[in-house]
Amino acid sequence: MIRIAAAVVCIGCLAGATFQEPAGGKPEDARRAAASALEKSIAQGGVVLSGRVKLKPPEAEGMTFDIADPTAGPPVEGEFTARVAKDGAGSVVLEKKDFKYELFQRGDRRAQRMTWTSKGVPVAGDVGGDLHRLLQWDHLLKQVEKAKKAESRPDAEIDGTSCRVVTCPITAEYLEDSAKVKPAEPPPLEVAAIQVTMHIDKGTGCVKSMAFDVSRKMNLAFGGSDQDILVVSTYSFTVGKFDSALKVEIPPDVEKLLR
Repeated sequence: MIRIAAAVVCIGCLAGATFQEPAGGKPEDARRAAASALEKSIAQGGVVLSGRVKLKPPEAEGMTFDIADPTAGPPVEGEFTARVAKDGAGSVVLEKKDFKYELFQRGDRRAQRMTWTSKGVPVAGDVGGDLHRLLQWDHLLKQVEKAKKAESRPDAEIDGTSCRVVTCPITAEYLEDSAKVKPAEPPPLEVAAIQVTMHIDKGTGCVKSMAFDVSRKMNLAFGGSDQDILVVSTYSFTVGKFDSALKVEIPPDVEKLLR
């Protein structure tokens, strides 16, 4: 059964008055800055990240909806720790009161594992596939290098670090299923847009943090007509440290699935 309930959305804005790099600027300059930051970060080797997954309720025409399966467990969202080594091995651990979600990856392969105490199975949805791709910075770099409409935003401070801020869209195909055989019918949720906001450490030129707004659309019969419903997932990462000697241990039983 699907429950649909309307809710009200409030949007606020903040303004500041400090000396900052002007917003906008030449798209090519912003794109080059983002690509350079990723290149320098990749060259550091391994990285330890703290992150967060936030899922917004579906919305359409100014309304938000609660769409849920009453038999399912909690959604996989919240704070996590990610580790990615120079050899492409990576792990994500997201732990909450009633479940633990783990993602393991080695290059282009990934495996997910969950343990839970809730009545229903936790709902991972697209989280595993999204995190896997968004943590592959070598592939992400190729997307940023050809990104159009990149923009510089006002400078900001992250954990006491002065940062240049750049935003740019990357192609929706980056998070689509790469299977050669396409399904006979379109998926219920299609990636519509991916927007990345990057904070670049002005001292080192490396990535300090990144946030990705991933928008997906689905068509739903509602109110006597078909509606395009927008579902937005936000993934944010903040660099804890770069470590060229970082090793990511993958459990042997999981490792078998990544060969």
